[in-house]
Parts: sequence; C-alpha cells; structure tokens
Amino acid sequence: MMTRALWKGPYISGDLLQSIRYPKNYILKTMSRNSMVLPAFLGKTIQIYNGKIFLPSSINDSMLGSKLGEFCFTRSRNIYKKRETNKKFFQFFENSCFVLCDYFVISVFILNGSKSKS
Repeated sequence: MMTRALWKGPYISGDLLQSIRYPKNYILKTMSRNSMVLPAFLGKTIQIYNGKIFLPSSINDSMLGSKLGEFCFTRSRNIYKKRETNKKFFQFFENSCFVLCDYFVISVFILNGSKSKS
C-alpha cells in the first residue's frame, strides 16, 4: 500500500477539524478511522467506531502522525471455552474396576460393598 502524497497533507475528517476547539475533557465520537492524529488532539479522549461499538482512546504524543484506526481493533479475539465433560460417563468408571483375564476384560462393579461380575 502506498503512503499519501506529501503535497496533499494529512487527511482529517471535517467533524474532527471542527472539534479541535472543544475543551480537552469533551469526549469526541468519530467513525473516521482513516483520519490522522494531529498535535491538537493531545490529551483528548476520542471514541473510535470499530464497526460495532465506540472504543475510547486517549491521545498521547507517541500516537502523533498515525491513523486513528490503528488504536481500535475491529476483530475480537477468539477465546475457546473449556468444554464440560460428560459426568455420567465418568461416574460409571469411578465405581468400577477392570480386571484383565487373558484376552478378555471383565469389569467388576462395586455396588454397596458387594462385588458382582457382568
């Protein structure tokens, strides 16, 4: 991707240009992710639209010269949930023990202290 031509200057949307005169404690909302961060925005909080919600971002001096879209992620991180195990399946094996006899496996169930073969 090519950078913007220097003779054009930085791109800033009209609503952000008008909001420069607002006080620093005023929270700006913008949908323009391609606008460049200017020194006039230092110390201000800007809420940037990520396609679903407005995410707040406070502007500091390390952000100067970059675009607003760099500070708000559009894709959420996928977090895998731990699957709940089948409890009945494991309860079956908790109350039994396996005995290996030659080529057969005989499971012995322990029910109320008595052993029965199945």
